[in-house]
Amino acid sequence: MKKRIILFTTLTFVLLFSTISFAETVIVVGTGSPKGFYTTKALPKIAQQTKSWDVKLEAKPGGSRINIKRLLDGEIPVAMCQFDAVIDADNPNLIIIGFMHEEVIHALTLWDHKINEFSDIKEGMKVGIGKPTGGSALTWDVWTRSVEKLKKVETVPVQGTRAIASLEAGDIDLFFSVTGMGDKYFKQADSTKKKFKLVEIDFGVLKKLRYKKTRVYNDFEIESKYYPNLIKSIGDPDVLTVKACLVTTVEWADSNEDTFEIIADAVNAARPGIIAASLPNQN
Repeated sequence: MKKRIILFTTLTFVLLFSTISFAETVIVVGTGSPKGFYTTKALPKIAQQTKSWDVKLEAKPGGSRINIKRLLDGEIPVAMCQFDAVIDADNPNLIIIGFMHEEVIHALTLWDHKINEFSDIKEGMKVGIGKPTGGSALTWDVWTRSVEKLKKVETVPVQGTRAIASLEAGDIDLFFSVTGMGDKYFKQADSTKKKFKLVEIDFGVLKKLRYKKTRVYNDFEIESKYYPNLIKSIGDPDVLTVKACLVTTVEWADSNEDTFEIIADAVNAARPGIIAASLPNQN
């Protein structure tokens, strides 16, 4: 009888220990739109890396600004966002877990429009920047803090196909978008010759913006192979990029050091695949 009791107790302990040891940690991560790059490409690649550590990452679609608000409100522990969303939030409680890929800042106008460089934009012009909660509007708002003249430019909440149609109709002067290289809407604009053109971004002050010691915006040259019909004879336009990143709060990082490190290592391991997925196939 004693042997049976001991055996039962031992089996119970083993089963309990196994359950505790292999319990899966589920982390909800704020991403972008349900069908967007963050949700369908970036997070799955990172989640594949955390899987071996029994850390499951679940997507909660949103957007950079929405994610930061949810993060600070305690609704989610981790958020994907544009790096400049951290500056936009201006909250010392935020901490970067890791960086992913570069998102390219596109500026499109009509082929014969007098805007050739971003500094040509002035009061009286209208710029399509998408909805206020979107990443493009976020970047625009951050820029207005550094470039005084942009504060006097009217913005319109149109993006994508609507922005292109608004350009054609003369309702806006510029379509401003933070997106991946080879974005479908810019490919759409590229489908016709001498109708639209990409604008250079020449505000040097933006290159000086830093979060702690890391530059927020980096130089990038849009090669003609991506949008051959959007490049005028002036050559490949120089623009800026902003990194996509994972961010959390200092409190969560302090309370979940092991999980923080697992996710940070997973971002580093997944980064090459994320970068490759963010670039269009030119074959």
